[in-house]
Amino acid sequence: MTKKIEEICFVINARLGSSRLPGKMLKPFAGTSLFELAIDKIISSKFPQEQLYLSLFDKPLKDIASEKGINIYHRSAQSVRADNTPQSAFTLPEVFEWWEHLQDKYEYYFFVNACCPLLKVSTINSFVDEFLSSDSDGLFSVIEHRRFFYRKDSSIINDYTGTEEAKITFNTKFVEPLYSAAPLRAGRLSDIGKHIYMGTFTQNNDPPLWVVPHEEAADIDYLEEFVRAEKMYVEADDDIWG
Repeated sequence: MTKKIEEICFVINARLGSSRLPGKMLKPFAGTSLFELAIDKIISSKFPQEQLYLSLFDKPLKDIASEKGINIYHRSAQSVRADNTPQSAFTLPEVFEWWEHLQDKYEYYFFVNACCPLLKVSTINSFVDEFLSSDSDGLFSVIEHRRFFYRKDSSIINDYTGTEEAKITFNTKFVEPLYSAAPLRAGRLSDIGKHIYMGTFTQNNDPPLWVVPHEEAADIDYLEEFVRAEKMYVEADDDIWG
């Protein structure tokens, strides 16, 4: 079943209340900010600007969105609360409360993590194409890791297809890759209300995984990551926007 791009909204969630790096969305970054970079990349992509929504609570973020002429979904205070304890953790419909507001206009959503400034515009375009041509209701961008991973008891998590001798010499050619989350996600809006994010994660290929290069998925949570990502961005600026 081929999807139509008119059936899809693109959403960026942003807030200034990060507990690990306060104000990181507007902290100066290579002459701009993480927030503005994320917006400008979607605008530069093949995705229609009029279908881009910024889910915001803080006035400084809303002011930038207004200046750029981007749709704003006005987040509630509940959706930007501190979530540092298990009791205060967000549910899916809370953190993505825009699902109910937008489901009358759109069938599906794209979502991007604005804390990943090295994500390329060409990668966004490829992700859009992949989801449009997919029969699935979801698509999950991931980073592939071809190395050994261990539990606290020192047992190996990965499956291994090589010999035991190759395994004890840390030969990763035969290790089963593992995957972690990358910046782009897609799904059906109505599924969010059912607490389903892209898929069930209990059946094969639900959701399908879509691999993103490691360097594009650098996610900023701490100051040292911010500094390192800014240096990498400056060095790769033309390539990121190509």
